[in-house]
Amino acid sequence: MRVARILRLIRVRFGLASFWIGALGAAAWLAGCSGDGRPNGRLRRIAGPHPPREGIYVRARTIGTLRLPGRARSLVLRGDVLYAFLNFRGLTTIDVSDPARPRAVSHLPAVPPDDPLKHPYYFDGLPEGDRMVVIERTSGLTVMDISDPSRPRVQWSLGLGGLLPAYLTRVGGTYYLSAGGGGLFSLPADFDQASQPRPVLTDYDHVKVSVALPPHHLLVADNHRGGMKVLDVSDPARPRLISQFIADSFCDAVELVGRTAVMQVRRTGLLFVNVDDPARPYLAGMFPTREQSMIKAMARLGESRLLAGYNSGTIDVIDLTDPTDALWLGRLLAPTGVMSLTARDDLIFVGLARQPSDDPDSTGYQLAILRLEEVPRPQNEIPKSIPQSEPGSESTLAGRSSR
Repeated sequence: MRVARILRLIRVRFGLASFWIGALGAAAWLAGCSGDGRPNGRLRRIAGPHPPREGIYVRARTIGTLRLPGRARSLVLRGDVLYAFLNFRGLTTIDVSDPARPRAVSHLPAVPPDDPLKHPYYFDGLPEGDRMVVIERTSGLTVMDISDPSRPRVQWSLGLGGLLPAYLTRVGGTYYLSAGGGGLFSLPADFDQASQPRPVLTDYDHVKVSVALPPHHLLVADNHRGGMKVLDVSDPARPRLISQFIADSFCDAVELVGRTAVMQVRRTGLLFVNVDDPARPYLAGMFPTREQSMIKAMARLGESRLLAGYNSGTIDVIDLTDPTDALWLGRLLAPTGVMSLTARDDLIFVGLARQPSDDPDSTGYQLAILRLEEVPRPQNEIPKSIPQSEPGSESTLAGRSSR
């Protein structure tokens, strides 16, 4: 039996001891992860949360909120327009030119007036130029006209023959579609209603996320074996598998920060995988998470920082300038559980797990906009232990978001 399994049986479930015992168990287990790392793929040190060495920490305050018809499964920001994909509740377009006063300017309803039995499921979208390709689980891929960004209009849809699309990315002139148990598929960027998706990976079950790695590579992660494959797609007709990294647990998401692929692995936390050489990815560090909280969303903040939002209503801010020694800059408190995240400059847009209410007097809202600020802390005030804050309590490193 692996050391990690033994440690999981004996570790204390609460408090600081539980956190570090879990981290050490994860480190022992991760030593057996696949990867062609320097020098032998083993984890050389844990990049766990610790006080920022330079005496800088972050905090945030809520500056704007908005009630939505549903909970935002994903948020896509383009300029001063924010698209909130509300799953079966539709698609809401939000003007955020004044982040203190976000304003819903249009909404595509869940039930089209011409077919009351057909409910679209708006999952995510990829805006480019005057059009946006939207993942819509009922119709497949839906192309929308966004020449007026504030009022997207449905043009046509491409049926996918029973495939269930989950994520869409583009590398060069090709779209890559993650389709769950169906695998990974590709489409030319100029696809039309007669196009057929071409299978790229069909033996890699439960493909959940694919991320472009410039200039011509694709990171493919799944939530079945918890692995990540790196494909060379310089020739879209002949994609080549050049490397892989297996973590032997569910991988729910991948985010690219610089040249670091951040893998979200259940029961372990965040793995920081260096992909400077796509043919030889290696584990540079990790950020352990506690069993009580599950990461629901990740987003890049600037060029070198990562946001990780939890179902418990917290958001960790991590600096990955050096992924072998990641700096944990603080924990922000959201009004409730986090479902989706995106960011621009010092603004963080948070889709909340709060259920919408029909009560006009309800104070509940599904979108919060936070303004982030860095605060210098005198050296003698930097805490020496990891803050173990929960929603509803003050964090030693992060200011509470105002309500």
